[in-house]
Amino acid sequence: MTMKEALFGWGGRLNRLQYLGYSMLSLLLAGLAAGVLIGIGSSGSTDANNGGQVVLAVILAIPVVVAYCWAAMAVTAKRLHDLGHPTIYLLWIWLINFGSGSFAASSPVLSDLLALIGLGISLYLLFAPGQNGDNQFGPQPD
Repeated sequence: MTMKEALFGWGGRLNRLQYLGYSMLSLLLAGLAAGVLIGIGSSGSTDANNGGQVVLAVILAIPVVVAYCWAAMAVTAKRLHDLGHPTIYLLWIWLINFGSGSFAASSPVLSDLLALIGLGISLYLLFAPGQNGDNQFGPQPD
């Protein structure tokens, strides 16, 4: 599987080490892009002309955020496939993680509970062995 397929394709499977590696790679690339965009937006100028640079940085940030979210979901979907789970489980994972932040002000206990569930899911994805042999999502990854 090529890097492009791993980060942006939805089919196939990723084993534990591949999942960790591609997750870290997508996070690193997004962080580097964010650093460049912050540099564009704050290029040392504090006068009124800096507003255009901030707008440009925000406009350029949109595809970066979309690409990172897409890559994170694609990598997680392939890891779910390796464990024998359908891609739809990704919806539940993202809702749990989104909910853990969304309820922080209104219900800290619920927010903390959802964060713990999200942590458990993350650890499961990282450490659970994949299914041996081929499954309905493709051949066993190397």
